[in-house]
Amino acid sequence: MVTEKKPAHFFDMTILECIESQPVNKKHALLLNMTELSTKASLQKSRQAIIAAHIQHKTVILELEYKEKSASKKTLMSIMPLCHVIAGSPQAFHQASNIKNTTQALQYIREKSDAILVLKKDKQQNQIFEKEIVGEIT
Repeated sequence: MVTEKKPAHFFDMTILECIESQPVNKKHALLLNMTELSTKASLQKSRQAIIAAHIQHKTVILELEYKEKSASKKTLMSIMPLCHVIAGSPQAFHQASNIKNTTQALQYIREKSDAILVLKKDKQQNQIFEKEIVGEIT
């Protein structure tokens, strides 16, 4: 049974609360970033939230960030197949895949996930890849 008091943050909810909670049911998507995957506890809560989002037919978006300390490649590769959209800068895709070439990094991630890939170059120059990555990306 869900208590009357609702947690303020989605990731502080148990999976049952995620499924039954009115505020969460009103959301259209679950947005995760690499910071939320960097510790064992936050990774577990993120996985629960992803499961709840899938049960509720919500879109799961992973935002990759280029940071010195972030989730490991192994962790990201375990989460990426569960995502509907993966977005990030070229540097973030390089870091996530451990591949320096942007085209090869996106192709590697495409092998792991069918998610829509959004390459964020600047506010007006995003590239969207819904299927395979063909040609060299500039």
